[in-house]
Amino acid sequence: MKHSIIIILFLSASTTAKAQLWEQVGGPEWWGAGAMYSDTLTNSLYIGGIFLWPGDTVRGIFRYDGNEWETVAAFDKYSSFDWRGALTRYQGKIIYGGYFRLFDDVFPTNIAAWNGTGWEPMGATSEGLLWGPVHAFYDWQGSLVVGGQVIYVDSVRVDGIARWDGSEWDPLGTDMFLDAFNREVTAIEEYHGELYMGGRITMSVPGPFSPHSYGLAKWDGEKWKPVGYGGLGPWSPICGISSVNALATFQGELYIGGCFPLLPVYEPGTNFPIATALVKWNGTEYRALGAEEPYVIDMVVFNEELYVVGEFDSHSEVGETNVFKWDGSRWCSLGSIFNGPIHHIGIHNGELYVSGGFTHINGEPFRGVVKWVGGDYTAACGTPVATDEPLPKRDGFVISPNPAGEKISLSFSNPIFQKNTNLKVFDTLGHIVFKKNNLKNIDGYIIEVSSWPPGVYFMNMEVDGQAWTKKIIIQ
Repeated sequence: MKHSIIIILFLSASTTAKAQLWEQVGGPEWWGAGAMYSDTLTNSLYIGGIFLWPGDTVRGIFRYDGNEWETVAAFDKYSSFDWRGALTRYQGKIIYGGYFRLFDDVFPTNIAAWNGTGWEPMGATSEGLLWGPVHAFYDWQGSLVVGGQVIYVDSVRVDGIARWDGSEWDPLGTDMFLDAFNREVTAIEEYHGELYMGGRITMSVPGPFSPHSYGLAKWDGEKWKPVGYGGLGPWSPICGISSVNALATFQGELYIGGCFPLLPVYEPGTNFPIATALVKWNGTEYRALGAEEPYVIDMVVFNEELYVVGEFDSHSEVGETNVFKWDGSRWCSLGSIFNGPIHHIGIHNGELYVSGGFTHINGEPFRGVVKWVGGDYTAACGTPVATDEPLPKRDGFVISPNPAGEKISLSFSNPIFQKNTNLKVFDTLGHIVFKKNNLKNIDGYIIEVSSWPPGVYFMNMEVDGQAWTKKIIIQ
C-alpha cells in the first residue's frame, strides 16, 4: 500500500502573530506523529506516525522530500503505536524501532531495517527483537546501540540496552536493574568517550557498597556505573520514579532532561526532594539550570542554542509555553502553547521541526508535524541563571571523631534518616565488620571501635534505596 499527497502550505491573513511562528508540514491529515529522522543521504525526513488519508488510516513510517509525503511502510492495524519510537540510518539502511508486530508482509517484531526496496528483520530469527519496545538509537564505535524496554534479543538477555554490529546482538550489561518495572532506556548519548543511558531505571551497581543509580548511568567499556554521587534521586511526589527522557551535549557539557528529584534540595517542611526538569553534567559535578518545572520530553541544539520541548507549568519569568530555548545563561520562551503532547524535536535541512499529538498551537489549527518559521523571535526571556556553582552534595551523615580510637558518633542533617536506616562498615577487602539494620532516628548513635584493628574502613548507610558511603580511619 502506497500513498502520496502534494502539500500546499499557506497562512491565512487572520492567523495570529504567535501562530505565524509555525508552519504546517503535511497538511491537516496527521492524527499524530512520533519519531523523526533527517536523512542527509536522500535529503528526506522520515517520521513514524498515524496519517489520516481520505477513507483510510495508516499507521507506519512516512517519508517527506520537501513537497510530498510517501508511505514507506505500514504497520499491522492491530499493532500498538509507540510515540517514543526511534529512527536512524545504520550501514546504509533506515532502521526503525518501536512497538509493532508487522511491517507490510514481514514479521520483524519491534525493530526492522529498510534496504531500499523492502523491510527486513534484524537478528538470527525472523522476529528480531522478541520482547519489549525500542525507544532510542545511538551509533557508537561502529555499532548501533539500541535502548528500550527490551528484555531479549533473539534468545539473548539484554536488560534494556544492547548493540548490533550488522549481524549479531551483544548485551551491554545484564542483571543490573533492581526493579523489573523500572528498566526502560529512553535516551543514549556519548560524552567524554563514555556511553550514557537515561530512562526510567533503578540500577544496582556491583561492588561491596551496593551503590544505586537512578535515571542515569554510564558505561566504562566493561560495566555500568553511577553518574556522580549516586546519580539522580529516586523519587518525588511530582515525578514519581526518576525518569530521564533526553540527553544532549551542549557547550561541552551533558544536558539531562526529564523529571527527577534534585537532591539534596527538599520541599520546605517535608522529606520530599524538589522535582526538576533539566540539569547539566560536566564530567565531575551536576549543575542546576533553574528548570524546576516538570518535565522535558526532548531537546536539540539548533543555531547554537538548546531548544527544549515538554509539558511545563507556567514559568514565573517567561510565561507559559511548551517550547523553551537556553543560550547557556538564561531561558527564553518561544510563546507557543500546544494543546497536545510533543513527542520529538529535530533538525532537517537547517530548520527546526516538532512532531506530536497536538491539533492546535496558540488556538490555531496545526496537526502532527510543524516547522519553526519564527526566526530569532522570543516571547520573553528570564534573568541569567547562575550555573557556575555545583549542586551541593546530598546531605548525609557526619562521623566524629575521624580519625578515631575508641568510639565514633554519628550525626545527621538530612531528614531522610528519620526513617529506618541500614548501616554497614567494611574493611578494605570488602568484609563486613559491623552491621545494624532498621535503625531509626539515630542522630547521636555511638559505635565502639576500640577492638577494630587500626586501618581504613568504609561506612555505608542505606535508606529508601539511597546510599551514602564515608571513609573512617581507626588509629
